[in-house]
Amino acid sequence: MKAQFTLERRRNLDGEWCIAPFINGYNTGDIPEKEWTPAVARSIRRAYEIGFEEARRRMQEIRTPERGEWEEVK
Repeated sequence: MKAQFTLERRRNLDGEWCIAPFINGYNTGDIPEKEWTPAVARSIRRAYEIGFEEARRRMQEIRTPERGEWEEVK
């Protein structure tokens, strides 16, 4: 599944222009327009990738019983 990364230029709650990045439809914050750079975009994407990989790694560590490995509880 590919992650969807979109940007929206909008005014924040203070009425100032900002860039609002969205990952899979979830807003990751409002960054003042003057502070938005390609490096900031790369950082946001990379943080998402790291979080995704960590979640996948942890899920792979969960071991479910295979056939015949059931413990009988009395």
